[in-house]
Amino acid sequence: MSVTIELNAKYEAKKAGALIRTLAEGDAKGVTEIILDIRKMTFYEPLALCIILATVHRWREKEGKKVEIKYYSNTKGGSYAERMDFFKHLGIEIKTERQRHDSNDNFITIRQITRNTDEALLGREISSCLVKDMSGQQATDTMHLMEYLLGEIIKNCMQHSRGIGFLHAQYFRSDGMFLMGIADDGIGVSGSYRLNDSPRYKVGASDVYMLGEALTVESSSTTHRREMFGLSSPNYGVGLPMCRALTEDSMGHFGIYSGDAFVFDDFGKTGTSAMAPKKLGANFGGVAVGIGFTRSAVGQVSFLEILKDVKIRLGLQNAKNGPSIPGAFQ
Repeated sequence: MSVTIELNAKYEAKKAGALIRTLAEGDAKGVTEIILDIRKMTFYEPLALCIILATVHRWREKEGKKVEIKYYSNTKGGSYAERMDFFKHLGIEIKTERQRHDSNDNFITIRQITRNTDEALLGREISSCLVKDMSGQQATDTMHLMEYLLGEIIKNCMQHSRGIGFLHAQYFRSDGMFLMGIADDGIGVSGSYRLNDSPRYKVGASDVYMLGEALTVESSSTTHRREMFGLSSPNYGVGLPMCRALTEDSMGHFGIYSGDAFVFDDFGKTGTSAMAPKKLGANFGGVAVGIGFTRSAVGQVSFLEILKDVKIRLGLQNAKNGPSIPGAFQ
């Protein structure tokens, strides 16, 4: 059976859930051929681009489905997608005489994440190129914040997904926002807890429950391995809670989608507090994480002070005596 999926012209990070629900049409029983129509595309934020790529990769490589992409490359949206290497990762070769921007502007092209990715090197590369037009302490603090957030979400993909991920990051001068997104075609949060034999996994637990578990400090699908392998073994279970708290302190947003569960916190809105996981209304097989923050909010307080405050608030560090979790974040 064949199905045609027509995507909207615009997808911001806050509309990632709607995008996933639309793409879920390709997961209907009996579907073997998919026509993905993106000809309306005018602008997709990093998280949306990565979700599409991870979904198409799963359809093709893991499920053996035939996927045809209908697109325009000579429109504003098509030109943007081509510069980001979106078409390249869809297996589409665009012949153009336009001079492409390089990664030293205000974005990085979409990168594929595998188990062999050097997350520290990639994090530094992205961070340094996206603060090119900044100077002084704000540049240093913004770079450190981005490097930290990127490192955590890349490691999360590498350690837990058992799949392929796609990463994209960009600075949007129009509203002063740094945005980054990553999505994989892996086993998802619930699958990671189950397949790693985590004692925190509960048979029959919903995706909403397991996502809530993943956002709890010291809870990771591999945290229990420290008892077998020592402190050098990943994972302390603090990456996602730290990313969430850091975006809150920098007036940003944090979104995560896995299985039939999601969280989207928009801390840029006055009075917003971290939300509990909710049902998504569709199933995203892997994990997708979107992070954003306003540049103007960074540099008012040093990154180290922000990091220290977040650690204390999450119980990762005592106010006077260093880390509460031995060996973590030293």
